[in-house]
Amino acid sequence: MVVSVERADRIAVVTVDNPPVNATSHAVRVGLMDAARQLTPDSGVDAVALLCAGRTFIAGADITEFGGKRLEPWLGTVIDAIADAPVPWVAVIHGTALGGGLEVALGCHWRLAEPSARVGLPEVNLGIIPGAGGTQRLPRLTDPDTAIEIITGGKPIGAERALAAGIIDRLITGDRRAEGIAFARGLVGQPPRRIDPAPARDPGIDWQALRARIAARARGQESPLHALSALREAYRLPLPEGLRREREIILPLFDSPQA
Repeated sequence: MVVSVERADRIAVVTVDNPPVNATSHAVRVGLMDAARQLTPDSGVDAVALLCAGRTFIAGADITEFGGKRLEPWLGTVIDAIADAPVPWVAVIHGTALGGGLEVALGCHWRLAEPSARVGLPEVNLGIIPGAGGTQRLPRLTDPDTAIEIITGGKPIGAERALAAGIIDRLITGDRRAEGIAFARGLVGQPPRRIDPAPARDPGIDWQALRARIAARARGQESPLHALSALREAYRLPLPEGLRREREIILPLFDSPQA
């Protein structure tokens, strides 16, 4: 199984094992959706630790599915189910959490990471934008400069910087599984810590000037500007509407010449 569930008393340990990079294949999406729906207090679970086997956390989409029929559940739907889960989910990150991997972690209620881990949203380098909540959840967790850099620039950042920016909650140096279980156990009895659905706080961003700077840097690449358009909605719209707008922006990009 590419997604397995074990129990440590009333803590569920969900492990993604889809080598080589634990990509969000259809089987992984189905497994995570089932876990989000089934791991509830009524099933004997008070909290969930999400880990990945092998050398990395979820490091993006399954490129073997590109160009084919997009099978449900979509990743954004899976992440929404995790975010809305009745018990806290803790993402335990090692290696890289890139693209959909970081978006899965953002859907979790807490995020732990090894000091050597790196996180990012590189979709603009593929001619598209983050399309599973990244442009909406990240700005609600971190400062505008960091959100703009990660979403429109496509370069990952290290765990220590992510911690300082509020993207990661704690760095861990011990056994990942043990650390994840211990942290999850400390959340028992607490409600999930959900991202505030209100629009992110805009400290007075000059969007026109910012767009001009990004356009100059992009040198004809359109995806950074589409990413900026989606990101701006995080400062204008409540989360559910922002997520819908993100999807409206990304869908045509899959068939664009630059994708």
